[in-house]
Amino acid sequence: MRASGQGAALAGPWWVSERATGPVTEPEVVSGSLKRAQIEGAQSAVLELEKGWPMPKVPLMLLFRDTRDSSGPPRWWTLHVVSEGRLPYPLRVGLQQQRATHLEELGAVVQKFPDDLLLNGVAEATDARAALPIVSSALPVEAGAFDALEAEVLTYKPGRRLTIRYRLHWSADVTTTVYGKCFPGGVDEQISGVTEALQDHVIRDQPAALRLPRVVGRVSRWNMLLWKSRPGVSVHDLLGTERSEKAVEIAGQCLAELHRSSIDWPRVHDRSREIETLRAWIKAVATADVVGGGRIYRAFQRLMDWEPDEGDLVPSHRDFYDKQLLIDGRQGSLLDLETATRAEPELDAANFLAHLELRVLQGRRFGSSGLTGRFIDSYTDARSELHQERLLWYRASTLLRLSCVYFFRTKSRELADRLLVEACEALGEDRFTMN
Repeated sequence: MRASGQGAALAGPWWVSERATGPVTEPEVVSGSLKRAQIEGAQSAVLELEKGWPMPKVPLMLLFRDTRDSSGPPRWWTLHVVSEGRLPYPLRVGLQQQRATHLEELGAVVQKFPDDLLLNGVAEATDARAALPIVSSALPVEAGAFDALEAEVLTYKPGRRLTIRYRLHWSADVTTTVYGKCFPGGVDEQISGVTEALQDHVIRDQPAALRLPRVVGRVSRWNMLLWKSRPGVSVHDLLGTERSEKAVEIAGQCLAELHRSSIDWPRVHDRSREIETLRAWIKAVATADVVGGGRIYRAFQRLMDWEPDEGDLVPSHRDFYDKQLLIDGRQGSLLDLETATRAEPELDAANFLAHLELRVLQGRRFGSSGLTGRFIDSYTDARSELHQERLLWYRASTLLRLSCVYFFRTKSRELADRLLVEACEALGEDRFTMN
């Protein structure tokens, strides 16, 4: 997708770089550039765009997967698209250490997994033989000794997070499973503190539904926390089954119990931070496609013109949706607290509801309207009413952000347009009549 003059006329100065970088989303273009740069492994690579997102130091980061052999370990190429040719500090260091290559024709810097500029020890953490003694020593000794380890990479977000499932085998034919998450330096300490604060709340106040996975160890050299998962099935996997209504009710109750807790998390994500986050996403889209960015930007302007009354800030997950909660009986175990902050309660609620809409657009066969009512009723029974105009505002914001997210999902690109339509409908004139 190449930039056009029509799209450029729609752009504001903050969201389109001086250099047109549209081809960076096209695997064939990226593959050709890698081959011309004579990067090891590029000659036989068959690339597929997997994801894209903004980063603090660059307007756009793209993750390409080499699809030659889906049965083996993942092979990723990370493309850091550089704004106006400026190289931020981490990229300069990577180039100096020969852990990255500058592709000037694309205005980007590329890295091949497991090289990562901000995550330490990725190569070691994903190597079963190297990880065995390190992970073993980080866990409490229960019985016997580990004599084998399997490492499976579950998710990878360059510069932000790597999740690995470790299966550790005891000499007595017993297997223990833990989940390791690598973060940038210092972030693991912050998440550990957030988790401990919420765990103290659960132990002290004993909420009826809300539970957490257990942190069982830490590998400092990798900035990794080790988690023991609680039993349960995600709300996502229960949608469309006979347990879906109960699952969303428990989700509403768990969210209300989180919001009414007295945890004083230091970070704040207010309305201005939400706009800043969305602005970064739109810039990421515009960096790849000026016209596409312009379409979302017009809706974004309407969102900024809409100013519901501000509400109180509460402890917030900030990424609460159907895959972040495991349901076990009448309880829900909350996952992934790295985004935890203080925010208006409608942010989490709207994010959950917008993802229910997304699942319908993805073809999941269930009625989201009935589940929406059950979620809200469960939430308000456990806490208080949600402010309707703020809920609509955050729903529109979430739909716009999801439209940006799916712009970079090649296999489901059509969802970006459908989500944008839903967002524009949410931004209709009826919003001004809401209380």
